[in-house]
Amino acid sequence: MVDVAFQPNGVAGAGGVRKRSSLRIALKRKSTAAFLMTLPLILLIAILVIYPAFYSLHLATLNKSMQRFVGLGNFEFLFKRETFWLVVKQSCIFAITAVVFKALIGFIVAHFVHNIPAKGPAQVARHAAGAVGDSAGDEHAGVAVAVRPVLQRLQLYAVVFRHRADFVDRRRPTGPASRSFWSISGMAPRSS
Repeated sequence: MVDVAFQPNGVAGAGGVRKRSSLRIALKRKSTAAFLMTLPLILLIAILVIYPAFYSLHLATLNKSMQRFVGLGNFEFLFKRETFWLVVKQSCIFAITAVVFKALIGFIVAHFVHNIPAKGPAQVARHAAGAVGDSAGDEHAGVAVAVRPVLQRLQLYAVVFRHRADFVDRRRPTGPASRSFWSISGMAPRSS
């Protein structure tokens, strides 16, 4: 017969098996290490966000001189005023329209950036400058004067980008393996 029983940490009955301390086991877990690494950030959030939030709630329940506790009396006063509801309405209108217009402008810019011709951004900037209007008699001449410096800067950035892209093209590896990579990635090297 066998007198020994197997246990996860060792063999029982075969001499004194040293038990590992629970602290050592806890420190070896990945979750414990991750928590200890994020602890400074958690403390920073607690100090900079949670404490001021609760302190502002405390201040909201005090009277005007901040001497006496009035509970929710300040909120009752606010909810009865028409000015408060006007401000809430205006804030909601501003927030909704700002989000809608930012999204709309973002989609429009993304669409135009996605459809930039293969010749490069410099030609697009030149085309845009011509489309806005260069003549003084044009009805859009005021817009052209305001937009022209921005378009000139875009042309400069496009030239710099083009030279950098040419430099990167010269450093691309050649051969069958690189050709398959470039064709798969959709960034096939330019032919000069």
